[in-house]
Amino acid sequence: IETFHSTALKVALVAKKAGAKKLVLTHFSNRYKNLKAIEEEARREFSESIASRELMQVEVKKKPLGVIE
Repeated sequence: IETFHSTALKVALVAKKAGAKKLVLTHFSNRYKNLKAIEEEARREFSESIASRELMQVEVKKKPLGVIE
C-alpha cells in the first residue's frame, strides 16, 4: 500500500483466480537483488510463476476470436 505496488503473492492470487496458464513477474524494485525469493513467494499460490530476466523473451499465443477454453 505504501509504494502502490502489488506483492508477488497478491499477483499470483489474481493469476490463479483469472485462470491464467503462466505468470511472468516484471518491474522489480532495485532493492531486490535475488529474484528467486520473489518467484518462490508467487509459486506458493500459483506454481506457474517466473520472474522475468534481462532480455528474456516469452511467447504469447493469440487465440482466434470467439475461442473459449
